[in-house]
Amino acid sequence: MRGVRMIGAFIPSLTGPAFRRRPPLLVRLVMDWESLVGPELGTRSIPRKLGGGVLTVSCCGPMAMELQYAAPQIVERLNGSCGLWGEERLIRLRIVQDFAQLPSAPAPRARQAAPLSLPELEQGDLRAVLERLGGHVLQRRQRRGQR
Repeated sequence: MRGVRMIGAFIPSLTGPAFRRRPPLLVRLVMDWESLVGPELGTRSIPRKLGGGVLTVSCCGPMAMELQYAAPQIVERLNGSCGLWGEERLIRLRIVQDFAQLPSAPAPRARQAAPLSLPELEQGDLRAVLERLGGHVLQRRQRRGQR
């Protein structure tokens, strides 16, 4: 039990700087946003700031109208799922259109590079990783040579 107390003494000093920048609730909302608000809203919006019972959410284009319409249900769902009540509960969403801050859509994956053959190395994880890396390096060199 003594070791637990010693580790516990370090937690505030480790988490303090991170939580000064972002409160733990905001971190949780960012991480679980898609599951909390659904995939349609979750992939096109993101929580940015939290304070005074107001959650600021960034979105782009027509998604602002959908968020505004669903705001009462979202606030209720967030309060319920995060166990917020009393002074800690969310009161409203503040919706801002912020095109540059949103997570971009996943880029189409480039064609997988053919692995480079390294028969002189033993079979194993290291060999597999080096072969994949070598394939990517060769693919990049070939693309630069084509330009």
